[in-house]
Amino acid sequence: MDATIVEIKIGSHPPLKIISACARVDMIGGFPLADLQKLLNSGPNVIIAGDLNAAHTAWNSPRTSFYGRKLFNYLRGINGIKVLAPHSPTHINWNSWDTVLDLAILKRIPFHSQNRVLNSLNSDHLPVILTLETGSFPIYSPEQFSTNC
Repeated sequence: MDATIVEIKIGSHPPLKIISACARVDMIGGFPLADLQKLLNSGPNVIIAGDLNAAHTAWNSPRTSFYGRKLFNYLRGINGIKVLAPHSPTHINWNSWDTVLDLAILKRIPFHSQNRVLNSLNSDHLPVILTLETGSFPIYSPEQFSTNC
């Protein structure tokens, strides 16, 4: 599984890890559950979002794929997990079914969340916007923030 991780720290709250992930369809052994487990265990509050190539009827796809069945069965046994899937397809397949392959897996995220698909790129994979409604918190001064590259 390919992944990029961003960690966000706000005050004394536990860090939030946002992970962009891609599960390639040609993985030996099928869906990379061991990699997914490592990503889920990388912090107390985790969001994994991206092209997981896991179609399932529970996630608004017209059919269930091998990856989808494996991921669904794995996640349903874990407390604190929520899967967000858009209501419209994220992958346009000109020869077959349009499916939802791009998902967000939320682990212990206490905010209301939603996602939506944008029809704005000339690609067979459509971009998905994930929105977390965290409420508002004041930003007092730009001097409080710094960049550490």
